[in-house]
Amino acid sequence: MYRENLSEFVNLCRLGRVPLTSDAQDRLLRAIRFTLWNRKHDELQSLLMACGMGESEIIERKRFYLKFAAMVGRMVVLLPHLHQLFMLNYIAEDM
Repeated sequence: MYRENLSEFVNLCRLGRVPLTSDAQDRLLRAIRFTLWNRKHDELQSLLMACGMGESEIIERKRFYLKFAAMVGRMVVLLPHLHQLFMLNYIAEDM
């Protein structure tokens, strides 16, 4: 869905944040990768903002955040400018 209508997917993520189901979490991770590689910076920032959650919510979604951290770790090595995104620092502090 995110490839056909990225703005609609981003709006859904803003409302729902990180979902509890593993399929929806994987879809969110793929959308984040898609926005990174296709240089859609506004959408990327919005998706990262949707990933910012409280400590108890992060614990509920442990699987997602472990995959998210591994993905971001690889991406920062490949794209060093990512460290400038303030939401990554915010999410890392909460994790």
